[in-house]
Amino acid sequence: MDDWQERIKDLSNRLESDYRDRAARVGGGFSAGGNKTEVQVEMLLGGHIGPMWGASVKFGRRRGLFGPVEQYLDWSEVERRVRAQVEAWLLQQEKNAGLT
Repeated sequence: MDDWQERIKDLSNRLESDYRDRAARVGGGFSAGGNKTEVQVEMLLGGHIGPMWGASVKFGRRRGLFGPVEQYLDWSEVERRVRAQVEAWLLQQEKNAGLT
C-alpha cells in the first residue's frame, strides 16, 4: 500500500471515530475517504438514499496527464482543514436542531 493510502485510511478512521455519533444525531451517517490528491467527507442526511452534505480538501496535484503527484499541503494541515469544515457544518446543524 502506498504512503498516501495509509495516511488516508488513518485519517478516515480518526474522522469517522470522532464524528460518527454527532453526525448520527443530526440525521445520518458519516464517511471519509480520498485519493492521491484529495480527502473527502460525506454526511448522509436521511439514510443511504437521500440528501447529503460533503466537503473536500485538495492536498496535491498531478503534473501532466500521467505524471507524478506533487503534495502541496502537509498532512496536519489537511486534517485541520477537513476538521474545520466538518465542525462548522455540524455546529450549524446542531444549532438548527436545538442540540447545543
